[in-house]
Amino acid sequence: WSIENNYDYVQFQVSIDKGITWEDRDDGIGCAMVYEVSVAQQKEDLFLFGGFDTGGNLYKKGKWTHVLWGDGFKTLINYNNPDTMYVSRQNGFIFRSNDRGERWDKGIKPKGIKAPWYTWYMMNTKNPQTLYSVGEKISRSFDAGDTWETIFDVKKDKSLAIGHRLFLSASYPDLIYMDLFQYSSYSDPLILRSFNVNEKNIQEIKWEKINNFPIRGRISSIVPDDKNPFQFWVTFRTKKFKGGVYFFDGEKWHDYNEGIGNAIIHSMILEENNNGRVYLGTTYGVFTRDRDDEQWTLLKGLPGTYIRSMTINYVTSKIIVGTDGRGLWEGDLFRD
Repeated sequence: WSIENNYDYVQFQVSIDKGITWEDRDDGIGCAMVYEVSVAQQKEDLFLFGGFDTGGNLYKKGKWTHVLWGDGFKTLINYNNPDTMYVSRQNGFIFRSNDRGERWDKGIKPKGIKAPWYTWYMMNTKNPQTLYSVGEKISRSFDAGDTWETIFDVKKDKSLAIGHRLFLSASYPDLIYMDLFQYSSYSDPLILRSFNVNEKNIQEIKWEKINNFPIRGRISSIVPDDKNPFQFWVTFRTKKFKGGVYFFDGEKWHDYNEGIGNAIIHSMILEENNNGRVYLGTTYGVFTRDRDDEQWTLLKGLPGTYIRSMTINYVTSKIIVGTDGRGLWEGDLFRD
């Protein structure tokens, strides 16, 4: 037997002729490193994920198909029409399909914009034709990526290096949060927030800085509250500093780290219309709590590995998680 650990997968092989030839024996063990995952809002299983070194991957009609090479990152499926979907690879390249993944165009990356290795873009929560991308310039598209316009130039601020990721509100379609890297230190968090990101006149889009954080560290998620646009969750992926998950009530920070031990936090999502319930993806698995809970609950049944990404299928009431090396998993949403 041969076991090869090649960072993003583990390969198992067997030889029956003293090592002259080898055959794979890793079919079905699900070793993909899933960076980002999306799901169609329908009963039929339709998943799309971006994986490290394995690009874009589509699950449709009970079969996986590899649709894009490279390092796969953010994926999106139109929540009104799953025929339209998006995959990405490193450095800001985005690709779109309008026929449920049968064919993919040559790419809809905003021209002339330097993007980070970890490609990140988002779809408006109320209008799926509106997309946003991040990099040295923050761009917006009102036509599903055919044309783009710059809504914020990061490089005009000499202290800022690049826009890292964007986070949207489920309840407030004009609200956006942007996580940025500063030249002083990538561990000094900074968020820009706008309440009118879809304003037609770009000059009238207003941004405000949020940088009075309780700890230092790299931000892993920002989750806007669904009842108050001034409130949000923020999580940090860090080993060096105490704490990792906080809630900002518009005036002060609240520490919600009790009950998750020394878990490192990779992701967080909000379950819409369920008393502010959030799910926390960590090195220990998935934790959850709502507004009234006094502690976190750890969900059972997942493999012992990092939870890198999560999404929810509201039609089937399922949560789908992408893991660090153990593929994609699906389970029931938490209910008391």
